[in-house]
Amino acid sequence: MDDQSFLARRLDRAAAPLAIGDVLVLMAFLTAGTLSHRPAEFLVNNPTYLLGVWAPFLIGWFLVSPLVGAYAAGAAETAKSSVPLVVRSWIPAAAIGFVLRA
Repeated sequence: MDDQSFLARRLDRAAAPLAIGDVLVLMAFLTAGTLSHRPAEFLVNNPTYLLGVWAPFLIGWFLVSPLVGAYAAGAAETAKSSVPLVVRSWIPAAAIGFVLRA
């Protein structure tokens, strides 16, 4: 019998740099999207606004990505293994983010 928890099997410490990179890329995309709707001056005058944009989508990402195994051992070894995991993570994570942001 495997004594590892479900979450322990889904999270590999070696994938930590990948997770950090994913969070930074997600924040960059969300910031770029915000800048397409709001001027940079608005963000300078309202420095916490981006936190309200980032939070729902990061919550969605942190909920979904471990469930689909985006950071499991071997998940990022090849594009063939990582691309389906990214797609299965992004779609529901974005949906959760949109619902939380609404």
